[in-house]
Amino acid sequence: MSEFAMMLPANIALVIERLNTEGYKAYAVGGCVRDAMRGVSPHDYDITTSALPQQVKAVFSDRQVIETGISHGTVTVLMDGAPVEITTFRVDGEYLDNRHPAGVQFTARIEDDLSRRDFTVNAMAYSPTEGLVDLFGGAEHLRQRVIACVGDADTRFNEDGLRILRALRFAAVLDFSIAEDTAHAIHRNRSLLKGISRERIHAELCRLLCGCAAGAVVRQYSDVLCTIIPALEDCTRWEIIADALPHAPADAPLRYALLLHQLGEDNAKEALRSLRADNRTCAQASRLVGALYDDFIPTRTFARTLARRLGYDDAHSLLALHRALSLADTSADFRDRLSALDALEGYLEESERAGDCVTVAALAVDGRDIAALGLSGKDIGNTLERLLTLVIEDRVANEREALLSIVKSFVQ
Repeated sequence: MSEFAMMLPANIALVIERLNTEGYKAYAVGGCVRDAMRGVSPHDYDITTSALPQQVKAVFSDRQVIETGISHGTVTVLMDGAPVEITTFRVDGEYLDNRHPAGVQFTARIEDDLSRRDFTVNAMAYSPTEGLVDLFGGAEHLRQRVIACVGDADTRFNEDGLRILRALRFAAVLDFSIAEDTAHAIHRNRSLLKGISRERIHAELCRLLCGCAAGAVVRQYSDVLCTIIPALEDCTRWEIIADALPHAPADAPLRYALLLHQLGEDNAKEALRSLRADNRTCAQASRLVGALYDDFIPTRTFARTLARRLGYDDAHSLLALHRALSLADTSADFRDRLSALDALEGYLEESERAGDCVTVAALAVDGRDIAALGLSGKDIGNTLERLLTLVIEDRVANEREALLSIVKSFVQ
């Protein structure tokens, strides 16, 4: 990795070149370098430079420059319409709230800038003229697949408590282990997460749970999860959750449902609301938890009933959840459970392809038809629900005359 050469997009290379031409140091830095070294195409690029913000503006006076965070040294330059963030080398001031520095101080040294960063794999910089700048062993940690703090781990986490969850997220998403000293510091300092914005915790936790190595992280750091979701303190199935996660689709509501499945629907919903989860995640995950322990029968009728209750998408998610838990809990009957789930999934797909009637709206009659036969108020809705049950159970065809005949018998 010492001879690493990073292929920079033309606009990024041009930014660095123009700053260099004017006598300033400039590097691509952070996640883009990490990803490039892993052979992954970076999603975006950050530039760090010795030039002060006003000097950056002068260098790019022929371009549109946006003062996105000029007090912290960041300006955004539009290069052929694409925004490029350029930040002056800096050192952070004192952290007063375990999250944000009270201020920043600009510096002329790339070494100072890299030393303030969170993890070694994020503390590397690259320029076409100097090559890789790696002061803290980030390249070796990438090779070893390890997440380690820059410098003293306790200091890094006390500066910004969210870094605790970021470390776990990186480990889960990249399938890395966490260095021993960093891991011990995570357990010691986990209470710092209580002071972090719930929205930020939710965003990190979503990505963590959807990571390919989420199971290993959950197994080793359940105490951290209990800190941010206290309702999990009575969880007795951590091993099952950890083993099931790799078998579940990487969908945030489904994986939240797996994590919270012992809480019951109401408590799961409350836990997600406390994290300020979006409405879709909150509703879908808690609904799956509520349906999880229902008995299921591998029949066409039950597949339709499931679709009626949850909709096809959530019904498929529920079966995926059952499957993941069955694969994790390989007790004597788990093969029978998997066979039943296979059959039920087949019936569900069949029903969806056939366009089976599984909602009141899909009935061949509506409320006006029922009202015309003399029913009113709640009786109309109740009658439509009864008709839907009969259709789902194949006791009557979803045809207008057949349904009206049934209603007439009700009325009489």
